Amino acid sequence: MASGYVEIIAHRGLALNNIENTIPAFKDALTNGADAIELDVHESKDGELLVFHDYDLRRLFHMGEFIYDLTWEEIKRLKFPGKDYGIPTLEDVFRHIDVKLYVELKTMDEKGRRFYPDLVDKVISLSLTYGRRDTIISFDPLPLIYCKEKWPQYTYGLDMDSESIAMLGMRNVEFYLQKIGLVLPEVNLLSILDVYERSKIIPWVVNDPGLFILLKEKAYAGVISDRVDILNEYR
Repeated sequence: MASGYVEIIAHRGLALNNIENTIPAFKDALTNGADAIELDVHESKDGELLVFHDYDLRRLFHMGEFIYDLTWEEIKRLKFPGKDYGIPTLEDVFRHIDVKLYVELKTMDEKGRRFYPDLVDKVISLSLTYGRRDTIISFDPLPLIYCKEKWPQYTYGLDMDSESIAMLGMRNVEFYLQKIGLVLPEVNLLSILDVYERSKIIPWVVNDPGLFILLKEKAYAGVISDRVDILNEYR
């Protein structure tokens, strides 16, 4: 039998009929039973907080520009192909989505290059303005450690995949986990994290009901999923 409630977190919202990391995708996720939403945050050239996953616009706009090279005035004119909406700001999300968020800071790419040195301060400042207590996550441990010391009232989590472990080193990862709190690993990394308390582990991406049931029985804290509409039927 399942040993407890497992939080189902919508990975960039529910993007079946809408574009990921947008207000419509977030609203669809909530309609389909999501407990919380995971989203990604970049900065525009002039410092606007933008909800978007990639560093460039190739995949979703078929454009070669990098998001950090464009101003907010340039970005807000863009519409996703076939849609009447574009990239939202984090403030847009705070205004329209009243549910717990997992806010991923895109301060380090897969090659270890760092971006947006003031991003975490801006995100927390905006969160405080709106009275929110969302969870702040990142593949980059440094802003999370800084945050936890400066704003201990928030919850923080370290994203992990095979590339980030190789880059940071497993010994360093263990140190960071002790300093930060939650760990959000790719599902295929769970076997190496058995030494950690499962109530602090949130694996991604979990779309298979059988895997969801297994993780629920093992008392993991939650799962991040592309298909909250399916998993919600197996609570």
